[in-house]
Amino acid sequence: MGGGVTPVKSLCPGKSFLRIRTRVIRMWEACPVNDSLSPYDLHIVLIDAEVYTFLLNVYYIAVGDKIEAIARKGLMSKFKSELREGKVYTITYFSVLSNSGGFMASEHDYKIMFNEKTRAAVEEAIGIPMTKYSFKDTDQILATGGDSDFLIDVIGLVTNVSSEKKYPKAGNVTRMIELELTDDKGKIKCALFGHFVDVVKQHLAADRQMPVVVLQFMKIKTFMGHVVIQNVMNATVLLWNPAIPEAVSFHNG
Repeated sequence: MGGGVTPVKSLCPGKSFLRIRTRVIRMWEACPVNDSLSPYDLHIVLIDAEVYTFLLNVYYIAVGDKIEAIARKGLMSKFKSELREGKVYTITYFSVLSNSGGFMASEHDYKIMFNEKTRAAVEEAIGIPMTKYSFKDTDQILATGGDSDFLIDVIGLVTNVSSEKKYPKAGNVTRMIELELTDDKGKIKCALFGHFVDVVKQHLAADRQMPVVVLQFMKIKTFMGHVVIQNVMNATVLLWNPAIPEAVSFHNG
């Protein structure tokens, strides 16, 4: 990770030139709640790796850090065409700002803002992981009281599923289904809207056993007086019985 590359964890405002080498692990358009056809931002979640050098030129690559990048409306088409999830890029000429807002996808103190001069050159994969989970357990979720600006990852056993419901939202009626997720700290309700209703139904039809699910980029909310988690339009990823070490370990535990 040499050649003047700055580790994501070291990014901060005020430096004149920065270069990062990261993988795009998630990318989505942010839209108004009641207008999915009018996106206003492109959100890109990036992750890097750290390389440690030992004696005799032995290198050790460790998982790095995540940071969120934003491309405003006028630049969305440019970066949608240039970037692909899963690919690694060297990115230059961007701004670093304080991380704030109601749907922050990274717990980094800062976020990246792309501009007209930003360049993203595709690179060969160099040990940067495909993702990095930021799991929160039931106790951590409930401790927020439903007031959190960060998007989180959750892993849990599906111990109950509601029937499909109709939920009035932003002047429209939206389809909804609720999952009860259980971990070693307790239970949490998970509300999934829109196309996730069909996704859950399809999985349940094919798998009668209690599955382990991983949900990425979920929002913590208060619903009818209870702390719950719910999906975020275009952002959330649902993995059903995924063959990943974290899910296998959870299931065995």
